[in-house]
Amino acid sequence: MATMPPKLPELVLCLVTDRSLLRESDSLVDTVDAAIRGGVNMVQLRDKQAEQSELLRITVALKQVTVGRALLLVNDQIDVAIAGEADGVQLGEVSLPVRAARKICGEKMLIGRSVHSVNGAKQSEHDGADLLLLGTIFRSRSHPQGIVGRASLINEVVRTVSKPVIGIGGI
Repeated sequence: MATMPPKLPELVLCLVTDRSLLRESDSLVDTVDAAIRGGVNMVQLRDKQAEQSELLRITVALKQVTVGRALLLVNDQIDVAIAGEADGVQLGEVSLPVRAARKICGEKMLIGRSVHSVNGAKQSEHDGADLLLLGTIFRSRSHPQGIVGRASLINEVVRTVSKPVIGIGGI
């Protein structure tokens, strides 16, 4: 019997981590815990500077905090997501193709794909992504030059695909 990926909540409030925003006295784990208590039900571990061993350590620590409370997705690093028992992986628009990621993680993990257009959303759905992160909705530190404020794009993407679409960026 095939293992199914975790179920995505009907309404998603996703926290994308950014350790550069933490004060020195803050702990990422404590910050994520507080965010979950505040209503976050999906955490995307995004840390492009961390080495894989550190990213795995963070994933394991965050999994302990999120289990039974929120989904945990790791950005781009499928091997770290699998080893850390995350709920899924979030792939950038130019990351590993969704079909290749599915071959690696099978059906047991959610695969999210970042998209920025209707065509990108349609292609990602066709390729088997479980959810689409559409952005950038509002200007953010991680994407300061992103095109923002396109409510019409959100509406068009939602009307075009059947997969869940999560608005992201500066929210």
